[in-house]
Amino acid sequence: MANSLSPVLRQQFFANNGKPAAGYKIFTYQAGTNTKLDTYQSANGAVNSNPIILDFRGEANIWLPPNVAYKFVFAPPNDTDPPSSPIWTVDNVVDSQLVTLWGGVDTGIANAYVLDFTANFTSYTDGIVIYWLPSNTNTGPSTINVNGLGPVPITNQDGSPLYLGQLQANQVALIVYRNTGFTLVATALLPLINTENGNYTFQLSDANNIVQNTTNDILTLYTIPTNDDVPFPVGTSIEIIASGAAGVEIVPAAGVTFFPFGTFDEGSVLVTGHASTRITKVATDTWVQSSQSNLALVTGSFTPDWFGFTNGSEPSGDLQYYKIGRLVTLYTPTALTGTSNATSMSITNVPLQIRPTALRVPVMVTDNGNIAMGMIGFSGMSTFDFYIGTAPPNSSGFTNSGTKGLPAGFMVSWIA
Repeated sequence: MANSLSPVLRQQFFANNGKPAAGYKIFTYQAGTNTKLDTYQSANGAVNSNPIILDFRGEANIWLPPNVAYKFVFAPPNDTDPPSSPIWTVDNVVDSQLVTLWGGVDTGIANAYVLDFTANFTSYTDGIVIYWLPSNTNTGPSTINVNGLGPVPITNQDGSPLYLGQLQANQVALIVYRNTGFTLVATALLPLINTENGNYTFQLSDANNIVQNTTNDILTLYTIPTNDDVPFPVGTSIEIIASGAAGVEIVPAAGVTFFPFGTFDEGSVLVTGHASTRITKVATDTWVQSSQSNLALVTGSFTPDWFGFTNGSEPSGDLQYYKIGRLVTLYTPTALTGTSNATSMSITNVPLQIRPTALRVPVMVTDNGNIAMGMIGFSGMSTFDFYIGTAPPNSSGFTNSGTKGLPAGFMVSWIA
């Protein structure tokens, strides 16, 4: 190890005639003020008098705490307190030491953090490094006020403001001062796990974290809230884990658009037991399922275009569907009927994600006001054709008068 120069072991002062300043006075104040500030007789010793009276050699033991700024005033023996005719004054005297990089636990609030600790700086300068512990998770752009020097921004490496969850409560953060504020040195934060075994609406604290369900007997609903209710920043992701056997259904609140994985239509998502998925906010009130779960329950509806009916008298209403894995079920809880003007009946505008590649499935239909056994056929595009007869599609078989359509409770399933 290299040797270093010994520090001044004992302070000595001289009068204007060059002789030791016996009986002279040393006043010590807080830097920039006239408020007296204590010095010490040794590393762990008693407090000096203030002023300090120099001995017959003009000497005194003057020990300072690290990183505390003083003003020293050197005055003759007969000067007043405070001195009116000092020999000299030296301000901002600091025993600067790198005591620690640890800033401790902040005492502020989310997005406005406060630290107060023993540090080797009295102003913000480039290169200051602080490890510290936020008391609250940030919800957006944030500032920090260190040792009363004033709040300055904490930003990302590219200068952009922080987004929700980059500072996690009770997880150590590292910041470096550069230019006009602190830069957050990105570290891999451990996600927090929030266990919710009852119906639950996601909260800000869930952003970029995990929400877990551990129940084995009750399907739990997790609701995506509107931006007005919970203002998640765009880009927020939430991991959902169904650790128990019962599973979780993720549903959007009214006013929220939610697209399950690989779909064009809105819906909900079923995460069965011992599986997981991730949802991501992509616009103000729009979320997508950004990773596929083991089994997605996709629900939706569409308004078909009807053919085979008198113009203006077509059935009115939507067809409902749900999709579990590749199994699609199309249904209507209410009857959809209109006035017939042809022996054929078909619908178009069927959503892409529920179309089968080939289809011949028995269904119940309405013909001339009566419920009849029929079949449904799919041409490979967006059209479904309905048939009554023994050899479809050779014969559509409907009556070209009266009413026809789909009865209440109509339901048909296929593999998409």
